[in-house]
Amino acid sequence: MSEHTDSGFDLTLELPLPLPAPGAPEPVPTFETGGAVPCSLAIHSAPGCHQSRCILRLQYRCHGSGTPETVVAASCEVALPSLGAGERQVVVQELAIPVAGPPSYAGEHVKIDWSVVLQAPGRPPCESPILVRPARRRP
Repeated sequence: MSEHTDSGFDLTLELPLPLPAPGAPEPVPTFETGGAVPCSLAIHSAPGCHQSRCILRLQYRCHGSGTPETVVAASCEVALPSLGAGERQVVVQELAIPVAGPPSYAGEHVKIDWSVVLQAPGRPPCESPILVRPARRRP
């Protein structure tokens, strides 16, 4: 979960988490290539706020011996509802993971990190890491 807060409105990005295994570390949202990432944006408005849109991006970074390269795999503009002071609403948007997208990987010389980025005007980007694994073959 990632959150943006200022005097005008709060935006919270929530991604579904897998069930935690007993004694395991905090789970990371995990998805498969060719699938989709359901993103829930919870918006809570303060008086005088008129926020109209934000951008959601699904991206991965390739780290190797050179400068990390960021690739945007999917993005969409989300129109935020007009809310009165103190009102709250949830907007759900899906971002498609490409079938040919690389899975998350942490090797000795190369690393591939996936994340969902929430960008609202006038705020720094808010990034939530995810894991992407190869799609399971189904009989």
